[in-house]
Amino acid sequence: MTTQTDQIENKILEHSFVIPVYGDSSFLDECIKSLLSQTKKSKILITTATPSKYITTIADKYKIPVVTNKQASGIASDWNFAIKSCKTKYCTLAHQDDIYLPEYTEKMLRAIKKNTENLIVFCDYAELKNDSSKFWITYLIIKRVLLSPFYFKRSWQNNFVKKTILSLGCPICCPSVIFNLDMLQDFQFNSKFTINLDWDAWLKLSKKEGGFCFVPKPLMQHRISSECETSIGLKENRRQNEDKIIFQRLWPKYIASLLGKFYEFCYCGSTERNN
Repeated sequence: MTTQTDQIENKILEHSFVIPVYGDSSFLDECIKSLLSQTKKSKILITTATPSKYITTIADKYKIPVVTNKQASGIASDWNFAIKSCKTKYCTLAHQDDIYLPEYTEKMLRAIKKNTENLIVFCDYAELKNDSSKFWITYLIIKRVLLSPFYFKRSWQNNFVKKTILSLGCPICCPSVIFNLDMLQDFQFNSKFTINLDWDAWLKLSKKEGGFCFVPKPLMQHRISSECETSIGLKENRRQNEDKIIFQRLWPKYIASLLGKFYEFCYCGSTERNN
């Protein structure tokens, strides 16, 4: 039941962190602490299709409401439910393993509000592994090269530039994204994907009028661990298969095959880093 206090808070707060929790992540507590430490306050909500005593205990500890998705059918369902549960204009799907630096909300909202037609705003990030944060590593540098046109604000609204940036891979880190829900009322992730559902989503949004606002500052830390869905997807070969599907959508068969093989080669090194 929504209380009068909740209604007042929803009117004041512009942004929500919605955490689509799956299972009992050992990093959830640390993630929530980072959200509570923001210089600009946001509403925080947990959604889950796997309710447990562990999740309830942590939520009660920080007085965070939990909403259960009773019709879950995969990660796309979890993320779509999380977005639908958001009652503010702006929403971040905070991944349960990640860390958000204190100025994330303040700087990201400042950026997205400079143009009311921005669809999303996203930032640069660092990799977090074994409590060690790394910013200057090869694959993150490659992502920054792919994003180089977005260092110029004029390109944010250009549909051709948006699609071109996404044609060689997915340089937009999903947990870094703030969604402008006023502009994305019909938005949904595709249930056909389990790993590349974010890449598929950005490609669809690239066809819409509106900006992809880029903040070239590392405002979050994306954790790499054996618990992460991406790591599991690599081991199960799901990531590789989904890469091929998207590349074949964007390129002639021969080029798509070459790009897929290149990414598979890169993943070999990534798998070694995660072991």
